[in-house]
Amino acid sequence: MPHRDSIKLLVRELIDEINLRDQKDCVLKKFTSQPEILALFEASVYMEPDEIFQKYQNLAIQQYQEAITYSNYTDFIQLFTTELINKAAVIIDDTALIKQINHPSSIVVNATAKGYLLELINGDIPAINAQLEEYVAIQHINAHLHWMKRIIYDIEADAQIASVELNPKKCQFGLWVATHELANFFSPQELHNLNYMHHAVHNSGKSIYYHLKLKKYHQVLLDYLFLSRMSFNLVSKLNIKITRKLLLQQIETDSLTQLRNRHSLNRVLKETISLYNEDKETFSLAMLDIDYFKKINDTYGHQVGDMVLQEIARLLNENIRQSDMLFRYGGEEFLLLLAQCDRKSAQIVCEKLRAVVENHTFGDPLQDYKVTLSIGISTAKKVPLTAQEIIEEADNNLYLAKERGRNQVISS
Repeated sequence: MPHRDSIKLLVRELIDEINLRDQKDCVLKKFTSQPEILALFEASVYMEPDEIFQKYQNLAIQQYQEAITYSNYTDFIQLFTTELINKAAVIIDDTALIKQINHPSSIVVNATAKGYLLELINGDIPAINAQLEEYVAIQHINAHLHWMKRIIYDIEADAQIASVELNPKKCQFGLWVATHELANFFSPQELHNLNYMHHAVHNSGKSIYYHLKLKKYHQVLLDYLFLSRMSFNLVSKLNIKITRKLLLQQIETDSLTQLRNRHSLNRVLKETISLYNEDKETFSLAMLDIDYFKKINDTYGHQVGDMVLQEIARLLNENIRQSDMLFRYGGEEFLLLLAQCDRKSAQIVCEKLRAVVENHTFGDPLQDYKVTLSIGISTAKKVPLTAQEIIEEADNNLYLAKERGRNQVISS
């Protein structure tokens, strides 16, 4: 009996036997009903390695797209090959034929792994990219995945591979992690854990590089799954913590001027007054209002009004101390919290701010229009003190500044 006919008969008999078995969850039974399996096993025994590789890689891509897991598929390949060899050993006294049946097994496993790997990468990288977009700085980790995709597609592209930075301390993500930025979001122990995870990503990347050179694609796939999981885990940890803080910033930031808003003021003022009531460390609160702002809106439109608000916010921010906090209180009103600042010092600071705005030339169509501020100041004097009391006092002084002709500072 010719070898081809012998193998064909053995494959058919084995498939019939498998289909008669009782195990409903048997890995073998999941695949033997597929017609391409029979043809492939018949043919692959006589194929050249490159042809076997290509055919099984293509079949693996198809299996991945049909949501069949890699482990199920490779389990099937190995179990079916083993059973076919055992059956041949019992029925046929031909060691050459048995060797020929065993010949493609390792090639098939590697080809299957590469097929799944390529589809997995093609499917994962867009998803990873989408997640990375949540925070721009974390996109540096993208390089770990893109260089891997490149060398898997073209294993001999040494010129490209050489450009890959495998040192975690020198890659863009590693350089970013090393900056002081992350100290704003993480404790020292959390930073240590992040660095450990980042090194693990690089170690799996080095393993991928090594096993690709050896064409051990099943190991490359396992390395990739580990790298992908670690990358997602690393990015998730960063995103959860950073996004939470960024969301808090969004909640407490005025979208037009990018100053702290009233929500933020409530929290900060509560903390400031609590410290004052305990330590009597004086501070001042200034309420600033743009004079005749309604006239600007009515005459030139709300877009010009918004421009004036943004420009004044910038001017004020550039002319206060780092320890002071500027808030948009509402409409055309700003509130300035002056830390460790008595009445006299607060008066000097606010006179400077008033003059800066008065002397500033705004852009078209306000080149010839003089924008001014009225400012009311309240300085903490009594204990206990409440937020309502100090805000009301500043507001009353602002009203006096308006009543006395605007473009001036009143304090008490």
